[in-house]
Parts: sequence; C-alpha cells; structure tokens
Amino acid sequence: MKSLIFITICGLIICVAVKAQTNVQRLESVPKEFLERYQQDYHEYNPLHVGDIWQFVSYWGTYAEVEVDMDTTINNTKYYRKLDMFFPYDSTYFYLERNDSSKSATYRLDIEDLNENGDSLDEVLLDSLEVPNRTSYLSFRYAWRNGEPDPKIAFVYDSVLVSVFGDTVITRIVGYTPPFQDELIADKYGVVEIYPEGSPPLLLTGMIINGVKYGNIVEVDELNKSFLSEFRLENNFPNPFNPITVIRFYLPEQTFVKLKVFDILGNEIRVLINEEKESGFHEITFDGTGLSSGVYFYQLQAEEFVGSKKLILLK
Repeated sequence: MKSLIFITICGLIICVAVKAQTNVQRLESVPKEFLERYQQDYHEYNPLHVGDIWQFVSYWGTYAEVEVDMDTTINNTKYYRKLDMFFPYDSTYFYLERNDSSKSATYRLDIEDLNENGDSLDEVLLDSLEVPNRTSYLSFRYAWRNGEPDPKIAFVYDSVLVSVFGDTVITRIVGYTPPFQDELIADKYGVVEIYPEGSPPLLLTGMIINGVKYGNIVEVDELNKSFLSEFRLENNFPNPFNPITVIRFYLPEQTFVKLKVFDILGNEIRVLINEEKESGFHEITFDGTGLSSGVYFYQLQAEEFVGSKKLILLK
C-alpha cells in the first residue's frame, strides 16, 4: 500500500513540476492602460498560415503536433489544410479550414458530409470565439465520419488573461462534450493548452506562427525515439467509469508483465495480466461489475518498472 501511495504522489509531483515550467502562465491582473490599448488592437484567434506549427507534450511523454502545411482554393474560397497528429500512436487527421474575421469564427469544408445534408462542398462550424461567456454551440471541431458523425457541444468559459511566451493575451477555455477534451485558445496564437478527457494535459513547448518561432520545435523522429524507449502506463478511460474502463500501456521490449487492481487499503482485487507480452502498445478492459463504488488502483510491473494509477468506480 505504501508503494502505491508513493507512486501516486510522485506522479502528482512530476505533473506540478512540468506545469510550473510551462510557457503558458495565468495572470491575476494587468495594468488598466494595457487593457485599454489591447482592446483597440485586432487579435486573430486560431491563426492560419502555411508553415504554422504547434507542439505539445504531456508530463509522461506523449505529445501532439498541429501543422498547417498547404492552402487550396475551392469554390473561390481559400482553405488551409491543418494536420492534427498525436504521437506515438500514429493518429493523424486533417481538415480544410478557413477563418471568417467578420464573424470571429472558423469553418471546415464538409467533404465528409458530417451534417448529412448531401452537400460535400458546404461548411460546418468549428469555433465561434466571440460568443458571450458561458455560451454553448454545436461544433464539428472533433467530428469524423466513422460510422455516425460525432459533433460535440462546445461550451465557452470566461475569458482569462494569460502570458504566452511572455506576451500577454486574452484566452478562452472551450470544453467539448460529450466528454472529449478542453482547450485554452489564445488571441494571436490559437490553441495553447489541451486537456484530453482521462489523460494528462498537453502543454505547449513550441510553435511557429506566420514565420515567427516561439520556444522549441523538435523533430518528430526524435520525440518518437525518446518515447518508445521507455515503459509507459496510461490513465484508464473513461475515469470515473461504470462498470467498464480500458487500461493501456506501452512496453519497449518483450517482457513478463503483471497488471493488478487493488482497493484503497492495498488489498489485491484482480489480476488482469500475469504473462509475457510482446513490445508495443497493449490495452485491456477492466470490468468493475460486482465491486462497490469507490477508489481503486491498478499497478503495472515489468522488469524494473513499476507504475500505478487511480481508478474511480461510480455506480
């Protein structure tokens, strides 16, 4: 039990340490004169220029990169292709987007007919960032044609003053539901923090906006090499859950693995894996049927690696 508590505390300390070093800092206040000047200037949400790049990393090594790699003209309208990549899972999505400054909104060319109106050359709404605080709207920002399309409700929270690489700007927090993720979207810079549901936050490490570089931009191969050399235990999803959740982990080499579930007192509840596994990503479903609501822990042992995460069962 002591080892479980120790591992959990260490994870929290690492998360806090990384957060303290982030390039995005919340500000309590700024001089009144600054706000007066700021409000007179034009600031672009979700910038779109060929060559724009955003890189994010979580405290246990996963990372994401968003890149605008080309533009194209369709129906006399210019669109920018935005690649949304999550590593090291090789998950890549692309969108053809445009910004409408007159409406402070971002649109996507609906080539998959996500709105199911039979027209693959119309548009669907991604962002509407000038809406009043605490307002929601239907967003296709994270909708894909995989069976039924999955548009989400986007809820816009209050504005927040933030320093991005030393530049003070206004940001809005947008939360996408059904549970998916929250994002911090900044004037001039676009999305600068990502909070995926059931996973640690992805924090901004570097970006290139309209040819100007901020922070560090790292080659994808270097990031993959670092990630794939270490054992990883991910947060289960969903969490809280009832009664099914998925646990995912990564092995850099073939090895013997033990994956167990414990209750809050440290008593062993289930043995999920007790065998040799090949290198790569693995996932297993945990069924909490028959267990009472509460906090549990799952622990992965592989060679010298020991990792633990918290499960919350709510019935």
